[in-house]
Amino acid sequence: MNLDKKRHNLLEILSEKTNNAKINNEQCIGLSNEEIFKKLNINRYELEVIASEFYENKEVNFYSMYGIKRGLSITTKGTSSYSTEKYLKRNKTEKINKIKDLVTIIIPMISVIMSFVIFYTSKTEVWELKEKNRYIQKTQDSIKNHLNQMNEFYINQVYDSLKK
Repeated sequence: MNLDKKRHNLLEILSEKTNNAKINNEQCIGLSNEEIFKKLNINRYELEVIASEFYENKEVNFYSMYGIKRGLSITTKGTSSYSTEKYLKRNKTEKINKIKDLVTIIIPMISVIMSFVIFYTSKTEVWELKEKNRYIQKTQDSIKNHLNQMNEFYINQVYDSLKK
């Protein structure tokens, strides 16, 4: 799963937990790391990578209960990021940019391939036209020779008949 989707999912879980805690008047409005690991199916390293940006943007707070249980709680800024789908939008933008990059690579490749196909096709057509031209030329020469022979024969016939 994409990091930004995981970030959004974590904000969603933290936001739900905070809302439920406020409704039920609970004191703990965050989630322990273990609960986050289970709900998002991630490990400690992934949580640190995901949460580091939250911490920099002050979207979550880290907490430690009794020095044993550690976890995260969402801030107002984090709730705002969740409700505006900040990380989902960023994920969508990244996907669109990747597609654009791919298209900018594929289109020139397709145009080069098409150029080669057109070049080969035109070369083949030119060769075929040349062959047809040669055939027509040979046929014309043959007809010309045949006409000359007939003409000679006819002239000889007329000449012979006049001699008699």
